[in-house]
Amino acid sequence: MQRVPLAAKKTRIQARIALWAAGVDRFRDGRENPQLIGICPQRSMGYVGLNGSFKAAEEKIATLNADERKKLLSICRKIRGAQTALTRKSAPILANCLVKCQGLCCRNLHPGDIITEWDLIYIQTLAPELREAMAAGLGRESFFASDCLFLKNGLGPCLFPESLRPERCVISFCRVEPSIEKEIGRVMGEFSRLVRFFWFRPFRRLGSRALRVLCK
Repeated sequence: MQRVPLAAKKTRIQARIALWAAGVDRFRDGRENPQLIGICPQRSMGYVGLNGSFKAAEEKIATLNADERKKLLSICRKIRGAQTALTRKSAPILANCLVKCQGLCCRNLHPGDIITEWDLIYIQTLAPELREAMAAGLGRESFFASDCLFLKNGLGPCLFPESLRPERCVISFCRVEPSIEKEIGRVMGEFSRLVRFFWFRPFRRLGSRALRVLCK
């Protein structure tokens, strides 16, 4: 039997690690990755674009029981708290950005690459009254680059309140800003908790069922 050179083994391992890392990123953004079947049970199947993310978000929320909804609400409130702290501390920086770019970051983009189903879950959980306005904006989605679909009247300002916005919209600035790195990290950490809540949900349910069987 021919032995595989050590360098070749190392290359294969590195390729698998890279594939796994890319898969986790895609899962976190709510996109399908067939390589993660069985690892990421809460993947979005058959959905395309931001409209697909919107449908996936609604389906995820609809399947939650009362206790899970309370947990989700708690997680989303913590995200809002982190966003509020970031918005407050970054106010001078944002004011400078608005003067220089005048909202350029909301123009000529692919909204589905910026906004994920996790953002939509967060917003719909805390502001379900925005659903109709969001759906109206999504009706303008196309395959081509466009201005953000959630600008009021297609022009602005943003449809969402300051502390209730997609993750990338609140953590992205014109340049690296060391003075608010801690606040940005907190926002990212709270959104990660939201992802993990849905990621591990099937396993929590399975554990609860097993516990009930054992206690009979």
